[in-house]
Amino acid sequence: MPVLFIEAPPGIRPEKKRAMMQKITEAVDEAYHIGDTLIFLREYPVENVAMDGRIQAENPKILDPLVNELCSAGIFSHGILCAWRGCRKDYE
Repeated sequence: MPVLFIEAPPGIRPEKKRAMMQKITEAVDEAYHIGDTLIFLREYPVENVAMDGRIQAENPKILDPLVNELCSAGIFSHGILCAWRGCRKDYE
């Protein structure tokens, strides 16, 4: 039984998670032909992760995709997130 651990920021919609898990499972099954693939998705808030000494909550490479995902899911509007984050004008 292959076991995988994925560590990622939160914010992916449930249907996208399902699609991702299905594609990963198919790829692992194709490679190993064992079945019973088990996947654990660990989601860490971006304010609890740092890279090269920089909190990822301040990293536009991480935040921009998350903001877009949250807004396209209708969870937040760009304006609300901008006010909360103090981000650039191009989100308004």
